[in-house]
Amino acid sequence: MLLPSHDFSDGARCARSIPSTNREPRTTYHEPSPPKQQQQQPSQCATYDEVKQYFRHTLHWDDTLPTHLVVSGVAGLVTTTAIAPVDVVKTRMFMAAGSMTMMGTLRALYTEQGVRGLFKGWSANWAG
Repeated sequence: MLLPSHDFSDGARCARSIPSTNREPRTTYHEPSPPKQQQQQPSQCATYDEVKQYFRHTLHWDDTLPTHLVVSGVAGLVTTTAIAPVDVVKTRMFMAAGSMTMMGTLRALYTEQGVRGLFKGWSANWAG
């Protein structure tokens, strides 16, 4: 499906232009998302491309299956590590049913568990 050719100068305008598959109006931003196996995040694609370019041009690796496997692993490692704190805070906010702000959730999590608390579930996210 092609998007209409509009001026997408900001991300919010672009997101609003994408047709929804859900017929019901969205009431909250804390709705559960599809399982992670069904999602392909743009950050994963961009990271994969950058890592592959580095391996191909700087390390002079050929474009082979082992290269793709290593690059995929490294890209997954980088993306999971970068996104983990955001995902943990988002999950905590969802479980609190809107009673805490993002910064309040982040502060409470850091106070209770320190930096390690921001990476809870990291290995499961990387493996999945």
